[in-house]
Amino acid sequence: MLTKQAENGTSHILPSGDQTATHATLTASLTQPHQVLHFTGHGAYNSLDPAQSCLFLEGSDRLTLGDIVPLDMSAYHLVCLAACETAVTGDQTITTEYVGLVSAFLKAQVGCVVSTLWRVESAASAILVVQFYRELQQGQSPSLALKAAQTFLRTAIRTDLIQWLDWAIPQLPRSLSLILESERELITMMTIEQPYSHPYYWAAFTLSGL
Repeated sequence: MLTKQAENGTSHILPSGDQTATHATLTASLTQPHQVLHFTGHGAYNSLDPAQSCLFLEGSDRLTLGDIVPLDMSAYHLVCLAACETAVTGDQTITTEYVGLVSAFLKAQVGCVVSTLWRVESAASAILVVQFYRELQQGQSPSLALKAAQTFLRTAIRTDLIQWLDWAIPQLPRSLSLILESERELITMMTIEQPYSHPYYWAAFTLSGL
């Protein structure tokens, strides 16, 4: 899912699998004066050819590092890449210093980028990201908002999570609410008191930039 927030605070959502989430549509939209780009889907780092590291779009379309670097995204305060391996970089066959998706967005003058270091679990990541945006709406800076969201996910007990899900699910798009509804059912059957305490669930998310 792609969400772009404009200067007036409104958001435009392109669901994964929707024909509007094509390379042409997205690159054209990225030149508009939006403030936030949120990507939920799949990403990959190409160690043999870093410029081909990409976010997967509709069908066979890709948004590659090479597509991002030339853009002027100075209007964007935040890019949130809730996808796998988006923070990964390397030094194999480097022909440019911008060898990862994060550094490509920073080169395009984005204020800061939230990304992941490994393949993330869908439901736990959804909870973390929604809580991250909730913290932002309460006036936290991106760095403090991410830290708070990670702390919430790491320390939340089962009853807190169920209460949080009961609040969040009715407000979310159907595709996301279905994932969290299933997760709520699983949590109610768990015996572990803090289901997401392991770093696997929350430590993959990192913030780069201001």
